[in-house]
Amino acid sequence: MIELREKYQTAKIELGFEGDLDKFQEKIISLPAVTDCYIERDLLHIAGEDLSAARREILAAAAAGAWPVTSFAVNRASLEDMFMKAVNS
Repeated sequence: MIELREKYQTAKIELGFEGDLDKFQEKIISLPAVTDCYIERDLLHIAGEDLSAARREILAAAAAGAWPVTSFAVNRASLEDMFMKAVNS
């Protein structure tokens, strides 16, 4: 199970803000550890090769800029998601 998780696990950060998400999307996508950032269901969805580094960079930028963060969550792929990736690869 650990091998499967390491091979097929994907995770992303979901981030909510008060106000204009586009403004924060531009700031977040410019962070070095962030590889993708898109808006879906009034949340920013953020991906990176090293999610721990991305999390640290985002939290540091949010604190320094006094961003109006309303939610912050790291979401990992479910067992079903990993199974579908394994089957489709």
